[in-house]
Amino acid sequence: MNLADVVAGARGSPGEGLRALDALARAISRTRWFSAAGRPLSPASLAAANAVLEGVMAAGAEIRQADSWSRSRRLYDRHHEDGAIAAEFVMECRNLRQWAEARNSADLLQALLADVRSLAYDTAHGAAAGATLLAGVRDRDVARLAASEAGDTALGAGLAIAAGATDHPFVHLLALLEAGHWPIGTVDGVFWIF
Repeated sequence: MNLADVVAGARGSPGEGLRALDALARAISRTRWFSAAGRPLSPASLAAANAVLEGVMAAGAEIRQADSWSRSRRLYDRHHEDGAIAAEFVMECRNLRQWAEARNSADLLQALLADVRSLAYDTAHGAAAGATLLAGVRDRDVARLAASEAGDTALGAGLAIAAGATDHPFVHLLALLEAGHWPIGTVDGVFWIF
């Protein structure tokens, strides 16, 4: 099962979101995190990037690819330097949580979301640590940052799926991660992906 299958399964009645989150956890465990980092975007990945821009950032903004883990780290730092991105993420997650809890058991939802987030972080961290080691990157923190983004993205996508918002930008960000890329964020009006 992949993210597309999970999304298709979440489009049903209330309660389907919990089954979809369980399926999402299984899909996450098979994700090939960062396996396409630095490689050209496939048409599906480009479509996901454009869907993100249309949904929360800026439709029509330029999409560029970072060429290294080190450059990705610098772009990540610039994207997050003022704290506004984190605040927007938290606010959007609160909104999605309200919708998700209206459709699903709050206790089960919380447990499944915690599993999705920690599984994404743990598996992504292992993949990023290995990839940065092979690339000769001395900055060990870049693997933690990439994994943290994967965990947060999985949490946001899980909330969106449980809320029935299967076309939400968080779901498209997770699709980029599932395709092996790291969607870093926007810097100076450019959406950067590694």
